[in-house]
Amino acid sequence: MEIKNIVEVTVMLGYYKNLLSEKQQVYLEVYLEEDYSLSEIAKEYKVSRQAVYDQIKKAVLQLYEIESKLKFVKRDEQLKRAIENLEISVIEREKLLELI
Repeated sequence: MEIKNIVEVTVMLGYYKNLLSEKQQVYLEVYLEEDYSLSEIAKEYKVSRQAVYDQIKKAVLQLYEIESKLKFVKRDEQLKRAIENLEISVIEREKLLELI
């Protein structure tokens, strides 16, 4: 998984974690947050490496599908940008008022 995707998936996991199966939650959290390899996860949970890979792949696809429908991450990013723009506007307005 590429760095960009890791960040996206980690963010979506924060929003939609409870919509995944328990196995998917555990494997994905350990893979992303604790930086375990697929082999380490397989050994820890006594399953095959392929089973771990399949669960993680399925979970990632589900997260993207859920986000495409609910768009909570996109909405929050837009709100953050709007707030940042608003803060910049307030600071600029204050600077202009100081010049008067």
